[in-house]
Amino acid sequence: MAEGAPRPSVVWITPHRRHITAKSSGRVEVQADGTLEIKATELHDSGVYLCIASNPAGNASLSASLAVKSLGIGDRFHYSNRSSNYLSDSNNTWGNGTVLYNMTVPIDIKTIIISTAMGCLSFLGVVVFCFLLLFAWSRGKGRHKNNFDIEYVPRKSNGASSDVAETSGPRRVNMKMI
Repeated sequence: MAEGAPRPSVVWITPHRRHITAKSSGRVEVQADGTLEIKATELHDSGVYLCIASNPAGNASLSASLAVKSLGIGDRFHYSNRSSNYLSDSNNTWGNGTVLYNMTVPIDIKTIIISTAMGCLSFLGVVVFCFLLLFAWSRGKGRHKNNFDIEYVPRKSNGASSDVAETSGPRRVNMKMI
């Protein structure tokens, strides 16, 4: 509880460097007396929280540690479809006694199979749609000519005489469309 005259403003800093004030709302809130309330704690809420109370007379800070323990394998089922949830095992400690967590994200095989199937089906659907569009376009209105005659006059080359280019005349090329 933060006390002082005038009444101090209280800011809590979470282990994830998020600033929580009295104006914050959601799962983590600061109460009117300056205490921090975390509703429905989760494993990733563990860590050291820093409380900073300040008024014109000065600042005061205090840290509080929160350790959320896993209930075991059974509670992982409740979080199987949450990608933002981190399940951890607290079997590793650092030099100063701080607990380090091995963060893992659960893999739900059903979700992976469904999302892969949806991606493949939508890709194949677009490919088939484009194929049908090109097929319909190629079978458009009217008859198509299968042969094209192109008539052109070759360019004069710098080294050739002008008489040869004038007597040869235009050339024809016949192209067959597939």
